[in-house]
Amino acid sequence: MKPKNKELKQRIIRTTSALIIQNGVENTSTVKVARRLKIAQSNIYSYFPNKQALLLDVFRYHQAILITRLAPVLHVGLAPKVQIDALTQNMIQFGREDPETIQIIRIFRQTPSMRPLLPKISDDSFFTALFQQLAQFQQRGLIIEIDLPFLVENVFSIIINYLTALEAGELDERETTTAHVCALVDRLVLTPLQG
Repeated sequence: MKPKNKELKQRIIRTTSALIIQNGVENTSTVKVARRLKIAQSNIYSYFPNKQALLLDVFRYHQAILITRLAPVLHVGLAPKVQIDALTQNMIQFGREDPETIQIIRIFRQTPSMRPLLPKISDDSFFTALFQQLAQFQQRGLIIEIDLPFLVENVFSIIINYLTALEAGELDERETTTAHVCALVDRLVLTPLQG
């Protein structure tokens, strides 16, 4: 793809992201994206065959950014508490630095019509490794026995709620710190002997 074409594709993804945050997934259309970019709608279809393909590319774009940030702190051999705290701390820091990516992932995950279409755990080596590690922790009785995707979704929700409360001014970061959030996540995830 030519640099100019690559740049337009990125502009389409960024503009679609902004519209999703503003209007939600269901109320974002290629017409609105084209109008915001001041381009013909056909330009969007040069890169994406339909609205669904565009939306899924937006999700994959933001998921790749998140994975790039989290991958360096995923280490086989770390104790469960150390690993979970490292991932939680890193995700909170990332959410403070790139709230758009976290918001996009949250919006897609909370849109029932999109959830079945999103990439699966097995579609990405980072998530495959993460869930294999969590399954090993679970088999050894180190984390609670519950459906792992559901457990991870709940941890993500805790982090999202913390970031949202900070942004809304409902929490003071000096009083409710990242360490407090890690402790909450640990209490949810770890078995009593590990916490």
